[in-house]
Amino acid sequence: MDAEGSWVRVRPGPSRSDEGVSGKVTKAKGRRNKLSFVCQSCRRSKTRCDKVKPSCTRCVKNGSVCVYDVETQTKPKSRSKDSRIQQLQREIEYWKSKARGHTLHGRAADVGGTDPVIDFHHAFPMMIVEGQCKHEIRPSSALSYMGKDVYLFLFWSSASPQIGAEATRARIERAARASQTPNASRFLARLLHSKTRTSSRYTVGQFRAICMKYNFFEDTCRSETEYSELLLSVKQQFEAQLPAFPVIRAYLRYFYREVYPVVPFMDVSLFEEVLRELLLPDVSDESRVQVNFGVSDIRKKVVHLCLVACILGITRASIELAAAGGHNLNDPILVSHLRGQPSNQIFGLVGYVLCLLNLIHWVDEYTTLTHLYVYTYSLVTPELTTTEVTDPVDSSPLLICWFANVLGISKYPDDSELLRLKDSRVLSLRRKLWLGISLLCSYEQRIQEKRVQYTPFDVGSLAFSENDFPQARDAAVWTSLQRAYLNDPLEYNIQLTLYQKYKDYLVGSVLNLAYTKPSEVHVRLSDITQALEETRQMAHEILMLAKPTQQLHYVLEGLTDINVDFTKSYNSHKYQARILLLVTCVLTTSTLYLYFENQLMHTRDEEAARHYTVFFKDAIRDVLETTFFLSEYLEGKVNILGGSHFLICHIVENAMIRCFQVLFGVILRLYHAEEVLHKRLAAAFSAVGDLEDRLSMIRRLKTLAKQTLTVFHELVSKRLRWTLFSCLKRLITFDLALDMMKEEKVMELVNAPNIERLTHWGLDSDLEAMESINVVIKADQRYLSELHQIFVDLRVQDFISSHGPVT
Repeated sequence: MDAEGSWVRVRPGPSRSDEGVSGKVTKAKGRRNKLSFVCQSCRRSKTRCDKVKPSCTRCVKNGSVCVYDVETQTKPKSRSKDSRIQQLQREIEYWKSKARGHTLHGRAADVGGTDPVIDFHHAFPMMIVEGQCKHEIRPSSALSYMGKDVYLFLFWSSASPQIGAEATRARIERAARASQTPNASRFLARLLHSKTRTSSRYTVGQFRAICMKYNFFEDTCRSETEYSELLLSVKQQFEAQLPAFPVIRAYLRYFYREVYPVVPFMDVSLFEEVLRELLLPDVSDESRVQVNFGVSDIRKKVVHLCLVACILGITRASIELAAAGGHNLNDPILVSHLRGQPSNQIFGLVGYVLCLLNLIHWVDEYTTLTHLYVYTYSLVTPELTTTEVTDPVDSSPLLICWFANVLGISKYPDDSELLRLKDSRVLSLRRKLWLGISLLCSYEQRIQEKRVQYTPFDVGSLAFSENDFPQARDAAVWTSLQRAYLNDPLEYNIQLTLYQKYKDYLVGSVLNLAYTKPSEVHVRLSDITQALEETRQMAHEILMLAKPTQQLHYVLEGLTDINVDFTKSYNSHKYQARILLLVTCVLTTSTLYLYFENQLMHTRDEEAARHYTVFFKDAIRDVLETTFFLSEYLEGKVNILGGSHFLICHIVENAMIRCFQVLFGVILRLYHAEEVLHKRLAAAFSAVGDLEDRLSMIRRLKTLAKQTLTVFHELVSKRLRWTLFSCLKRLITFDLALDMMKEEKVMELVNAPNIERLTHWGLDSDLEAMESINVVIKADQRYLSELHQIFVDLRVQDFISSHGPVT
């Protein structure tokens, strides 16, 4: 600034020494601060100011008040020492994370060790491109596995464009005739017209507009004639959707006998009390029922009504599946009412009503229970809502876990909570909710096909680990169950079986740590190997009960004549637990061999190659054992409750897709090995004995694997009632794969992949590089004989022969 000037520019920013550290990322944009160092009178008259304080010479001569702006203005902002240190720390963490991202894919020193750290999350692509959107996928999902297996994705990227509309229609109609599924027409419309949305989700702004418009439900009212327009409309819609009172009682009796033992998350006595106060027979019309909201606690009664509707919807879905499977309902009311409206309409209304509750201020046990049953229903149905009613709120595991944290049941409720609860049955309900959320939203959720984003709840916000459940707590659970159901043997046995299933799942929970984002917990190969052995042992120790059946009845008044086949109830839980444990082993061993196969693309480490061969062999054994166990259900050899099929079908469908993927991935490697060895044999002039023996063994293994896949595909197509749209889409893909195997066009598709799809997933289409990695190509005669011995030990040929000739 010169002597005449009146403005000074202050530009705080990093020094030259700082620029070398921060570079482009940390260069701060300077802020212009203008400060006047002359008085206001001299600045206005544009004369020289000598800046003498408290008054300059000119102001003293003129007798004017001398005011300096610099005294009233704030000082220029300068960065504190602490803020600079924090910025440098953030930069260090940023560059550290960038360095880790570049080294995770080619971590030769770690992978090559005898006990490497396993990280599935960064080893495989987690994002997929659909249209103009990117989606994060679960690393344990079937879609993620498609991207992990290079052979599988090469075939799929080339085969999927060949599935035209007419071919798809023919395949679905053929599957519909074979399995007699009523969902074939809906599936066909969704598959051929996937871009037309039948129901749209509300945006955040639209959801907020709904809430602000209606201002939620009122909780009290002076009289029933003064209900708000919204509450009256909901009441009328429920009365129109609910069946007659005798039908409701028939549904509930079926629910208590066939469905509740499989999903025992509510307290029956509390539910019956709610039902008596909420629903009344319509005197004027026997085909209708009246809803009694009263004038107080209206929001709570609205939640109770949603729970009743959920129970009826789940019961109807269970009855439909039982009737399709040939089970005798033994109730003319149930048989006649099956011709009525589908259950998903009432679930659409339930979802709409739940979104109008002020969940921020209104969360209780029944709200959590209702969302838990809605989530259970959404797992096993192809469409949650219809076009008539749109569901703005999705009962996701994240939302349910948030409810649990609000209620304080993120940990197992102990007896001390009884001091603040008025009813001991509420404590029992909270314990059931803890078990139900831990099972559905933690372990069983991992085999779903839904996309979810990673949250703290995925790993186990609800203490789904052995470390949080020591022996002392285990004994306390047993004691609390005995004390709560001392005079109720049925409820005691049901809850005890549910808790035992929870304990069975704990063995396999360690295997899922490798799928999560990196944290302070590092999962090493030795930990996974030990957990695999324990999981296999637990799966083989789970035994199904044989006859005679054990009948237990309810002790509640009015329900004492309802007998539950506890043997079938026990078998339903145990069969479900064993499937999940076996599928966990299949996913882990197959992902491990793909993990080390991926590492061998970047490094030729001997330890990684050894791990690759070991887990490839384990994956074949695990997938064959799981396939044969699933076939028992498809052949009707499992003694379970008729009402439990709606859950078992969901698990079998998901498990079947995983087995298809793993087994077909093995077959593709056998095809590639056969092609490579055949070329080498044709080019060789001498010493071809070893090549001939290896080629003969590979062809024998390929034939057994193809026949096993064909038999399993026929069982699935004929015996399983399809409820999952995603599974049916993949069944069509494998149906095409079987046709390509019959026509010997598999390698033709593998050698001509869709480059655009490969680019989206970041995969390479170079099969020549896989020749030096493929375990079957590099295997000697001894290793191939060990693979063949697995088929012999598991009696694969007997399984194939028992289902007739296979082409």
